[in-house]
Amino acid sequence: MASKSKGVREVWLGATLRDDADELSSVIARFVTAFGHVIYCKYATTAKPVASCFADDAKHQYSRTTDAFVANYIDNAEKTVSRWLKHERLRRVEAVFLDSEGRVVVEYSIDVYKAPAGGMLRRINKFSIALRQLKLDLGKLLTEIEAAPVWPNVSNDQLYEFKLRYSFTEPLRLVPRNTEHPWKQVPPSNKPRKSTKTTEKPPLMDSVAELSPESSELFAMKLLTKKFQF
Repeated sequence: MASKSKGVREVWLGATLRDDADELSSVIARFVTAFGHVIYCKYATTAKPVASCFADDAKHQYSRTTDAFVANYIDNAEKTVSRWLKHERLRRVEAVFLDSEGRVVVEYSIDVYKAPAGGMLRRINKFSIALRQLKLDLGKLLTEIEAAPVWPNVSNDQLYEFKLRYSFTEPLRLVPRNTEHPWKQVPPSNKPRKSTKTTEKPPLMDSVAELSPESSELFAMKLLTKKFQF
């Protein structure tokens, strides 16, 4: 019996309790990263992209940029995004192209919702089978996004800068962590950096693609795209 002054320690024997949210959030974070590459490659012409597979399915491929600066910018966020997904903080991801005045010209977004069972699932029945199907569905989704037509009447001269933007549940405290991408918190805005005489019109909107009902049980989301008019 332990003395009162030293306290009591409990030791649990047996297998460690599995947390499926670790691997699930990692797979979804990889999809968010691939999504950034696909959107950039749809409009950018600075570097020839390379084909990549999201899952063990060569039928469904997506493009990754070979521009080292842009690829590093997109890829470095993956580890942090995985952590935010696991803890249910990430709510929206936007891949946008800005014009020379800082206005959004084209936007592709992922809205993240709680799964029907509630939040990020921790224990999933037949997890390996469900995860494999999710990977295949996400790979197919990337192929569909890439094959979808680009917005008409968008010239390369209009696309001055590419950005990824993330929205979270509040309050959020950004703490720099070793090996993770440095983040900067900014207020959401689509206002130009300098005054302009043109009048902004309501944006054109369209849906992009959808996950299968089975995979939506693990990752509930909505994909949209907008083209802003000035």
